[in-house]
Amino acid sequence: LGALIDSKTRVFMTAEAAAETRPWFLSMFTLYSDTPFAPTSLEALQDPSSCDLNRGAVDDPLFLVNHFLGPVPAEDKADEANVAAVLDDRVRRCADARGRVANVVAVDFVDHGDLVDVVEGLNGG
Repeated sequence: LGALIDSKTRVFMTAEAAAETRPWFLSMFTLYSDTPFAPTSLEALQDPSSCDLNRGAVDDPLFLVNHFLGPVPAEDKADEANVAAVLDDRVRRCADARGRVANVVAVDFVDHGDLVDVVEGLNGG
C-alpha cells in the first residue's frame, strides 16, 4: 500500500465490516450488491436463484458475483467451478439477470481455473 501511495496510484478501498471512520475507508455494501455465496454444487451455481440479491441494495452502483463452492474453500472444488465454461456462463447470466456489468468476480483459489481469461473476455479483451 505504501508503494502505491508513493507512486501516486489511486486506490479504492472498501471493507465488508468497516469499523474505521476515515472518509476513504468505505463500507462495501453501501456501494456493492452481490450474489449469494457458498452454493455446494455446480448445479446450484447454474440455478437462476444463484444470481439473486444477497447483500447491498439492488440499485447499488457496483456488482460483485460470488462464484465458489462452499462453505469451506477447497482446491478440487475450485478446479470445477473456475473453468471458463462454468465461470463465464454464470457471470454473464448473473449480469443479464441483474441488468448490470459484474465489476468484481470473487472466486476461491484464483490460481485454479480460467479466472483471468474469463475476466479479460468480459472486459472485451
